[in-house]
Amino acid sequence: MLLTKKMAPLEFKWTPEAENAMANLRNLAANAVPIRALDFHLATQVKPKNQCESDLGLVTIQIDSSVIGVGWMISQHHEDQEYPIVFGSITFNPVESRYSQPKLEPKDIGYIIFTSSCK
Repeated sequence: MLLTKKMAPLEFKWTPEAENAMANLRNLAANAVPIRALDFHLATQVKPKNQCESDLGLVTIQIDSSVIGVGWMISQHHEDQEYPIVFGSITFNPVESRYSQPKLEPKDIGYIIFTSSCK
């Protein structure tokens, strides 16, 4: 089975390993943690690290970038686990892809805050 014209010289083969990976992916998608709205009241109850007993209400921003782009997620800790609030990704243009890692992540944080506040 050919997937695209660009892949014409290469033929895609569905192997038992690919079938297992797909079954695992279906299982993960079916059991994924639901997205929740940010609980501002709970977030105001968070105490400084040296005074808190748990991460209840804590809001975290997680970023992972590469030369291709960045993925990010804003989440909040509730009683039972951490829940995603919003997530996304962007692909860098040719100029941005040449930025060094120390320059990428602060830029990404600014982008995340800007796009999240516009929703």
